[in-house]
Amino acid sequence: MKNVPSIYKQLSKNTIVVDELGWPFDFEICKPYILTDHWPILVSEELIVLAEDGSGGAYTLQKGISPDTSPVIYLSSEDQAGKVAQNFADFLFILVALPYWRDLLKFSAGGDLEEMRKALPFLEKEILEDEPETSYKQGLIYKILGLPLHSDPVLALFNAMKSGTSVEITSSDGYAYESLFNTFRVKGNRSESIEASKA
Repeated sequence: MKNVPSIYKQLSKNTIVVDELGWPFDFEICKPYILTDHWPILVSEELIVLAEDGSGGAYTLQKGISPDTSPVIYLSSEDQAGKVAQNFADFLFILVALPYWRDLLKFSAGGDLEEMRKALPFLEKEILEDEPETSYKQGLIYKILGLPLHSDPVLALFNAMKSGTSVEITSSDGYAYESLFNTFRVKGNRSESIEASKA
């Protein structure tokens, strides 16, 4: 397997990790392919898809950069995109630490770190109620892969998104992909669940 990060090679050979990343992390590795070979899309720099999610989104690396240092660019099936980590190893840590990372960006009031921090405890509570084995799965994946640990995965995700990507991504109809940051805010109600309101 050429032109993929070393940690990708490691995880793809471990059926336990592959299975555990399927849910609740919603990360399905695939045979690497060039994005434009399968997507009706225009990009200024070619992207290689390494994994997909259940909604049709794709996790990609830049073809012209070393796979171990290329940033991870996520493209959703709803014409949104963004840099979600500085490299693939960092992304795996963010993914495992924050399986609800998409919702953190959704409830970011357009890219506000403190708003993301407000959403964190609600999202964490929800996933542990729905998937009580999440903490066990997180520890297992950390141990097997020896992932680099960050004291603040929310900040790591925020900084990656804010730093942006040099790749221009346009749908086949000519519209530029929008940011993964959305304008919703978090409101805690009496049951401590999430309510959405536009910023």
